[in-house]
Formats: sequence, structure tokens, C-alpha cells
Amino acid sequence: MWTGSSDNYAYLVVDDKSKDAVIIDPANPEEVAPVLKEQIKAGKINLTAIVNTHHHWDHAGGNKKLQSFSSEFQDKPIIGGKDCEGVTQTPANGEGFKIGDISVKALYTPCHTQDSICWFMEDSTGKVIFTGDTLFHGGCGRFFEGTPEEMNTALNKTLAAVPDDTVVYDPEIQKATGKSEPVDVMAKLREMKNNFKPGNQNFVMHIDDVRQCLIYDLPNNPAKLIGVEYMITPKLYEGLDAEERKLGMLIMPNPTIPNQVWEIAETEEMKEVVGLYGKTFHFWQVDRGDELPLGMPQLMMSFTADEQVPWDKVKERDEKYGVDTMKKREARKGIEAFKVHEDADGCWKEEISAYPRGTRKWFE
Repeated sequence: MWTGSSDNYAYLVVDDKSKDAVIIDPANPEEVAPVLKEQIKAGKINLTAIVNTHHHWDHAGGNKKLQSFSSEFQDKPIIGGKDCEGVTQTPANGEGFKIGDISVKALYTPCHTQDSICWFMEDSTGKVIFTGDTLFHGGCGRFFEGTPEEMNTALNKTLAAVPDDTVVYDPEIQKATGKSEPVDVMAKLREMKNNFKPGNQNFVMHIDDVRQCLIYDLPNNPAKLIGVEYMITPKLYEGLDAEERKLGMLIMPNPTIPNQVWEIAETEEMKEVVGLYGKTFHFWQVDRGDELPLGMPQLMMSFTADEQVPWDKVKERDEKYGVDTMKKREARKGIEAFKVHEDADGCWKEEISAYPRGTRKWFE
């Protein structure tokens, strides 16, 4: 196993008897290649294939480059989902191949990507599964290309059916389950699945074409309730008078704008939210140090173009919450932008005039 400077693990799987081996998700070939060459030179491995869990660049993006590093890698097959870089083999769901005496089975788990595959491996000494970004520390992968229903199937049917004594890699899944032994990890996952009950708390209420959302200053305790957001459909927005429309903003006018791309963009819900118009009221200005909600509520607007974004604040936010804005921009560039109504985002056009700031009507 080699981690290097990447955020993701690359795994080397070796059959002890034959020395046949595969490298899984070698996204950083500059670091992986020297390790593999050393192992090959020492006669410790016979590399037979490159294997991917899914097509994202931080897992499959090093395939071709690794092949170009040396003749030892040049003609190795690339086994993975259909969208993986340079892929040459894509086993059907439930089918697989051999690594010496190790039997390998492809378990399709579409959601994080539609070509996500978890690789279940077994020999006489034990069982392991490589879950890629379907299952990892803290929970499951983001829903870039799938739906909650698909992730439910992946976790609670496909992976929950794996034997309890299967060793799960990424091993940091221990953080999510609180268990360390493989048998306990799988048993805990099954317990979590069986005990899961849909939440009924009114954090968000949808009434026909209107959504009401509460806004907190932190994603964890002790969070302060600092605002409320209302989202409406384009149909309702069109029915507002022109001056009122200027007070609304498109929820996601451009998917590449950091402050506009919410975590919800990573779920199926984004397909509904992307075209809505919203109005946000803040009534507790914690950023200026207020100990209590003071004064009148403030109508807030979001950034709609790169030149409006205070990038120093974005960097500060990223460091505070462990976010990589540029990586998010790249991953979400394929989300189709929604055409903005000409009256929306009035604050950036200096067109809000009907409701002077501070008047009661301005807040209603």
C-alpha cells in the first residue's frame, strides 16, 4: 500500500505463491512507479494489471502515464469501469478474474460515478474488498452521478451482503463504525443499516412550490441559527412583480462558483434546486461578533461571477473547513447551468429601488 502525497490510497495486491500482482488506483504514477519497479526488480511481484475503482482523475487519472514510465508497465491491461482512462477490460457485474490463487469479483455500485466498482477478493487465507469512493472514512462517497436510491442499494444491499469477516479497504471506514476488526466493521455496517429510520425533523419543509431552509453558522455543535432561506420555482418567480423579482437570486446560476455550489449539489436534490430562485434573510451577524441577533433582518445576495468573489475569504474558508474549492470546481464543471431571468440578482445591477433598505416592505 502506498499513499505518498495523494489524498487517496493506491493498493498493491500480491498473490504470495505466484507473485502475480495488480495495482489499484495508481493516480500518482510519479510516486507509485518507483515502488513497483523496486518490487519487480527484487522479484517480489509480477505485475499483471492496473485496476480502477472508478473513473475520477484522482483514482484512474494516472493509468496511461504509469504505462509510459517503463516497459514493465506498458502493455498491462487496465481493468475497470467503462469510463476509466485507457480501460481495456470491464468485467460484468458479478464476474471477475484471477490474481494467482486470488479470486476477484466485480461488484457494481453506481452512484458516486456510474462506473463505480467495488472489488471483492478471496483466497484460502481470507476476504477483502476495495470500495474506492463508494464507502470510505466517515461514510459514503458523494453522489456525483447517481441518486440516493442507488447509494442505498450500493451500501445496504450490495456491500451489506459481503461476508462479515471481509477486510474493508479504505480501512479508515473504522472511523465511521467505531470498530477496528474486519468482522466487527461489517457487522456494524449491517447493524447501522437495519436500525436506520428516516428522519422526521422539520429542518426543511417543502410546501408545493416553496422550500423553507434554516441556515446555521456552523455544520456542527454549537451552531447558531443565523438566517432563513426561501426557494421558489421559476413558475412562481415569473408571477412576481418586476421589483420583487430583483430581490431574488438564482440558487445556482453557475456551477463553478464556489460560494454558490452547496454540498447539496452532490446529491440528486441538486437537479431540482439548480433552477430555483431564492431569497435569504440573515438576522444574526456572527461575523462581526454579535452575541445576540440584533437589529432588523438583512436581505442577503450571493456571488454570481468570479470577479465578485473575495478569494482570500474563500481560502480562509477552505482552510477552516478542509474544503478544496478548485477541486470542487473541476468536479462539478459538467453540471448544466440554468438560464437566469433578466430581473434576478438585482443587487449586482444596482436595480433594487422599490423597497428602500430598512423599510418594512423591504423585508416582506
